[in-house]
Amino acid sequence: MEKVSSRVNGADGFRAIACLLVMYHHAIQRMSIALAPRWVQWLFYVGWRGEVGVSIFFVLSGCLLSVPFWNHFVNGGPKPKLVNYARNRIARVVPGTWLAMIVTTYVGYRVIHYPINWARFFSGMSFIYAFHYKTFFPSEFDGPLWTVGLEAFCYVVLPFILFSIFKFGKSTRGAAIGLFLWIVFLQALQPFIISHFMTGLDGKGWQYGMTGGAKLWMPYWNPISFLSQFLIGSGAALLICVERKHHYLKSWHWDAICFVTGIGAFILICEREIPGTPDAFTKQAYLTPFYPTLIAISLAAAASGGYLYKILDNRFFKHVAQISFGLYLWHWFIITMMQATITKDFTVNGVDDLYRWLGLTVFAYSLAWGVAILSWRYMEKPILNFNRSRIQQKSQIMKVS
Repeated sequence: MEKVSSRVNGADGFRAIACLLVMYHHAIQRMSIALAPRWVQWLFYVGWRGEVGVSIFFVLSGCLLSVPFWNHFVNGGPKPKLVNYARNRIARVVPGTWLAMIVTTYVGYRVIHYPINWARFFSGMSFIYAFHYKTFFPSEFDGPLWTVGLEAFCYVVLPFILFSIFKFGKSTRGAAIGLFLWIVFLQALQPFIISHFMTGLDGKGWQYGMTGGAKLWMPYWNPISFLSQFLIGSGAALLICVERKHHYLKSWHWDAICFVTGIGAFILICEREIPGTPDAFTKQAYLTPFYPTLIAISLAAAASGGYLYKILDNRFFKHVAQISFGLYLWHWFIITMMQATITKDFTVNGVDDLYRWLGLTVFAYSLAWGVAILSWRYMEKPILNFNRSRIQQKSQIMKVS
């Protein structure tokens, strides 16, 4: 049987865009826009909405992790082993997250004398912090860590959902319907979650720190909503696998779809998204499920096209994608440490000089870039290579036996 590739063309580009959008969002927050030129104000407006990079991450992860499962179901590829799936996820996520948790918690305690919240720390180390506002942000000094707990939840649930679909959906159409029904079910849970798990008003708001911000976000930001985005990404994987088997459209048709849906997603965010607040209609973050659906279609179309993925997977984006986990984990911590020690005004709406803001941002992100490169070369890559070699060795032993 012909081997079916699990590579998703354009994925590096989407990962890099997601990472850069989040970094852009966190940088632009530090600039006071009142006296800036109009063109800068437009960049400010777009930058605040860069938080949607988080949604792109979830859609992309759902797609990439689902491709081997859908390849097996649609194209008869090798059946993924849950043990290897779990080992790969642990090797990719756990070391970097643990290091960030330990370093940010310790430095916050030693440098800023912020007391250690052991409940937050241990929930962060065990990846169970996404279910309550008191632990939603496991580190006061590394805000982006909140998404890792939600992704870990999605990692655990994804295989069980897909296997349930495979059991009852005997055809590709049946499986697609099954996935769609799962997404509809998760979306239908949102009104129930919001009405029954609403947080109280006491200590609610960003003025009370990360815990107060989490209390403001939840229950709109909840694991079920982000699982929906993850499964929408799985739908992109299904579309990619089906297209690889049947070749329904010419490559330039897919490129056109990628371009149109990408522009549509951008327009939707600019027209409707209000940073840091749930959508007025869906009551969820990042205009879920509409924005993630557009991103999923664009991702699947890029992977099936013949031209745009080459632009997306350019050399710079490939580099950013490679170190994106380190960039994502460390850039906020560096900004926060600068704000707490040497640049007190490097806070939300704090810097009123455009060139000073630019200089501070370049300095902070240059440090983050260096840390991310070191993290990739000396921790992430060696661990991933070791894990891959161990899996290959066990596979060879099983073949021999």
